[in-house]
Amino acid sequence: MKGSLTCLLHLFLALAVCACGPTDSGNPSANPSSKVAGSLHLRALPGAEVVVIPSPTPSTRVDEVWLSTGESRFVSLSSCGSASEAGPRVAPFPLGELSRGGEESVFDVSDEPSCRLALRLVPATAESLTAIKPSGLPTSAPAELEGHSLLVRGQTATGVPFTLLTQVAAEVSLRGPLEGFGISAESNNFVLALQLERLLGGIDLSTAQLSQGSILIDTAHNTVLLTSIESRLNNSFDLYQDDGDGILDAAELAPGPVATSQP
Repeated sequence: MKGSLTCLLHLFLALAVCACGPTDSGNPSANPSSKVAGSLHLRALPGAEVVVIPSPTPSTRVDEVWLSTGESRFVSLSSCGSASEAGPRVAPFPLGELSRGGEESVFDVSDEPSCRLALRLVPATAESLTAIKPSGLPTSAPAELEGHSLLVRGQTATGVPFTLLTQVAAEVSLRGPLEGFGISAESNNFVLALQLERLLGGIDLSTAQLSQGSILIDTAHNTVLLTSIESRLNNSFDLYQDDGDGILDAAELAPGPVATSQP
């Protein structure tokens, strides 16, 4: 009887080894490769007519830019234009001032090229205004941003303060070349630039009505100017390859954007 039990025990152990297969050292699935994260920095870039520092020539000066986003997506080339577009998702950017700094979001890179970045603009909520960033710092966003997707503060060329508030909720499509653009482990850092020149350049703020010595552009004030600026917003974004520091230098700007919302 004892011998039979011993044989059964040996048989059971043998079956268990067969069921489990090779040990971790020989099993590729036991150590799955971790996903590679990409970084996407959001910044506002000045131009010739719209600056972010005092200029010797008359220019519109921007002092603050705040943009509220929702979950966005790098749309894979194979699903582009289909009813069920797929691709790496980009978490909403933390709220932060963009004209002198910037904010960062992350995404999982893909081996497949993307045809476009689908950027969602959404009005900020009370919760998003008081959220804590991944860095542990509060957003410190202005209270006026609640209910709005974009807030811009600055001065006109003649020194008159202005505030722009828009409630636009939309998907902005930044399209790449026909062959797409890579978001692989080798090219996984980007800067999403709001081009202030395309947004505000050529806008004649001198036509605005003043309120207590300043200009307010929103749904109740200077609505003609608001409509003009909002019509430009969808065309004012570019996507650039970056080295990961979130700052575009001359060498990174020179090749031009890998994707743009400009027609």
